[in-house]
Parts: sequence; C-alpha cells; structure tokens
Amino acid sequence: TTGHSGHRHWWGDGKRYFIGQYNFDRISLRVIQTERALDYLRLGELDMILENTARTWNEEYTFDAVRNGWLRRARVFVDIPSGVYGLHMNLEAPIFQDKDFRKAMQHLFNFERLNGNLMFNEYFQQISFFEGTEYANPNIESYEFDPILAREYLGRAGYRRPDNIRSRSFLGSAWNVVRGLISARSSTDDILVNERGEKARFTVIYGSPGLSRHLTVMQQEYRRAGVDMRLQLLEPGTAFGRGLERKYEMIVTGRTAGLYPAPRQYLHTEFQAETNNNNIWGFGSEEVDQLIQVYEEDLDFERRLEAVHRIDEIVSEEAFYIPFWMAPYLRIVYWDYLRFPEFYFPPRTQSITDWMVYWIDPERRERLEEI
Repeated sequence: TTGHSGHRHWWGDGKRYFIGQYNFDRISLRVIQTERALDYLRLGELDMILENTARTWNEEYTFDAVRNGWLRRARVFVDIPSGVYGLHMNLEAPIFQDKDFRKAMQHLFNFERLNGNLMFNEYFQQISFFEGTEYANPNIESYEFDPILAREYLGRAGYRRPDNIRSRSFLGSAWNVVRGLISARSSTDDILVNERGEKARFTVIYGSPGLSRHLTVMQQEYRRAGVDMRLQLLEPGTAFGRGLERKYEMIVTGRTAGLYPAPRQYLHTEFQAETNNNNIWGFGSEEVDQLIQVYEEDLDFERRLEAVHRIDEIVSEEAFYIPFWMAPYLRIVYWDYLRFPEFYFPPRTQSITDWMVYWIDPERRERLEEI
C-alpha cells in the first residue's frame, strides 16, 4: 500500500458511509508463495500480511522487529459464515448406511486432542451446518469424544471383536483355541467385524498434505476403538472431483458460505439422484424438502428461521457430517506505521481488503525507516 496524497474530489467523499474508508491512492497486491509471505514482510516489501498458520503465528514471530514493536500482530474477531468443512460420509457406501455406525464415528473425533497438540489451541470446533450465521441452531451440541459410547453404537451397528463373533459357535470356539496354540495375534485381530465378516474399515480421501498429521492422530483414535481408518492423499483437484462424483467412502472437503444459507443445493432430494453437485453425501428426505420450501418461500422470518433450525437438527441427528474447526478471526501482521481504528475491521469482514478503514502514518513510517 502507498500513502494517501490527500486529494479527494469525488461526489461521495462527504457521505457518512465512506467516512474513514479508502485511505490510499494505490494498492499493490503481491502474488507470492504463502510460505514466503513472512520473508517479504520482514524485508519491508509488504506492509501487511494475513497469517493463516497457527504454528507460524505461535513460533516464528520472535525476531527483533516484533520484540521492539516495529512489527505488530493482531487477532481480530469477525462475524462471518464458516461454511461446511470436515469429514463427510457417503450415504451410498455400504458401511455408512447404518446411522449407529455414523454416530460411532462422531464420538471418535477428538477435537480437543487435535487442537491442543497440533493447533496451539487456536481453533474452535464447528457445530452447526450453518455455522457463523443467525440460522445456526443454538440448541444443537457437538458429539463429544467418547470411545465407550462409540463402542456402544458400533455394537448396535453389529460390529464386535472377532473373538466375540467366532465364539458364538462351537467351531468358532475350537478355532480360537487352535489359533492361540499355533499363531501369534495378527495386527488386524483388533479390528471389529460384523456377522458377515465385514471389517469396520473404510478409506478417507483428502487433498491437503497439511492435514496428514491431523488425520494420523484421528486414525490412532479410531484404531484404538477397533475401526480401521485408511488414509488416501490425492491431488487436490482429484480429491474434490471424487467428492462431487460420490466416489469415496469418507472424504475431507469444505464449502464456503454466504451470509444467507442455501440448503437446497446441499440437502434437497432433487440433487440426491445425480452426482456432480454439492449434495456430496447423497442425502435426501421429504421433511427437509418441505423445510427448504418454507425457507425459500415463506414471508414470515421467524418461520423461515425455525425451518432452517430444524434442518440443522436433522443434519446433526443423521450424523453424516463431522464438522472440523474454524478460526472466527483474522490474524494480521503489519508494520507499526500502518494504523487502524480501535475495532480494526467491521464485523462482516472476510478479507483484509474488504474495508479500507486503515491508513498510513507518514511520520511513523519516516521514523521507522531511520532505524
């Protein structure tokens, strides 16, 4: 950014909406590799950056410019929709057609461990399908991490330890004795199976290498409960396409959201029969169809709000979506000569260039250049 020259000659300059905004003559946007942004900032080639990485935010800002107050950091909370982001289960995949099994998967998601061990406790767990909007149902709660309860749901879904399945018959009991005499326990014996001999096993597709360590921790939690979660990293575009085509069992993917929900494209039965749309789960119900119609057509706001709150309840109850985490704030790093109002940004801010309410103090800039 470059400082404002002070020349303002246009019709809207004195209007209240524009007071304090657009304080620059020219804005230069640099397209650089994300991991190099801090280097460019330290060299003075950037005035401000948006820091997206919790690890960098907590570990890298220890150099002199930060300690001396020349470079400043701020975590500014904003009020914007989070979108749909997390683990999604394909309702057309045989293993996820059982709701009890899906609920078991919910109770094996240990957000607190991920947040504390890998993300510096910087994040908040998403709960609602409409997170960050007034349409999010305030009464629904996330599925708490509870391996014991998960085992109960797995049992209801018909999944038990192999020994328990085999011991139900005389031949199964004999096999357990023989196996104990002639072989060591195999590495897959702790994976739960059902009466048909099908293991509690599925593959998670994802397209971001940065999530590998998170998913590995999750994999360990699931394995301890007798569930074999296999990880498959694909090129991002390929992974996204597999979601659209429903060619997956479980997938990590996300969707952005506007200020007003658009549940039809995600949850209406008109998109259930076909693929290559945002109903990536293959979900549909007559009740949700009717609620979507109320939301789209009713003129009573309270009825529209109640309809979406009910949709939120249904999505939570059906348990095909495990919400990940969100950061309801912007982490900004800027040189001290870039000045902000006390509130930094209006609440409805998605990008640091949405609202030009900040400015450059030429005296501070001059002093800093002399250091």
